[in-house]
Amino acid sequence: MEKYTKTNQSCANFDDTISLNTWINIWLQLKENTITPANYQSYTGIINRYIRDKIGGVKLAEIKPNT
Repeated sequence: MEKYTKTNQSCANFDDTISLNTWINIWLQLKENTITPANYQSYTGIINRYIRDKIGGVKLAEIKPNT
């Protein structure tokens, strides 16, 4: 439980140096044991296909809504 809490805090309390890829990795670790293997596989497939290569290297703090 302590590991989960630390990981969850690092995910929620990110600083301006964390990239979207790093945040995704933390999020996937948190989700993996709470969803079905099929959902996990679906999430990772979508993330890898549409997000990681295009904006994965962007700092999370720099991502803004497109207005």
